[in-house]
Amino acid sequence: MAVYLGELVESGHYVDLETWPRRTQYAFFRGFEMPFFNVCASVPVGGLRAWCKAEGVSFTLASWFACQQAINSIEEFRCRIRGDRVFVHDRVRVATTFLNADSTFRYVQFPYGATFEAFVVGACYRSSKSAHIR
Repeated sequence: MAVYLGELVESGHYVDLETWPRRTQYAFFRGFEMPFFNVCASVPVGGLRAWCKAEGVSFTLASWFACQQAINSIEEFRCRIRGDRVFVHDRVRVATTFLNADSTFRYVQFPYGATFEAFVVGACYRSSKSAHIR
C-alpha cells in the first residue's frame, strides 16, 4: 500500500531553522526539484485483517485509518517545505487511488477522523463513487 500524504489541515507552526535538529537534512534536500523519497516495508497485518473480519468492517478503510494515525504520530511526516521555511502541520490527511466502476482510477483524499468511526463516515462519503472498498 502506498501512503500519500493528502490534504493538509492548515493549523501548525514554522520551525526555527537555526535550532532545528534536522536542519542538516533540510539543507541537503531543499535544493532538490522534488525533495521527497519513498520507503517500502513489509507490514504484518494479520491481526488487523482478523479484527476487520470479526467486526465486519472494511480492511481497506481500517488500513488507511491506521496509516493516518501512524503518520500523524510522527512529526517529521507532518513537515512541509514552504518557500525557504519548514511548516509542521498539527495533522495531515491521507489519500489514495480508487478503482472507478469503468475500470479507471481516481484520487481520493480522506477527511481526517480522530476515531475510526468518524474516519469511515468521511472516507465513505469521499469514495462513494468508487467501484468498491474492500
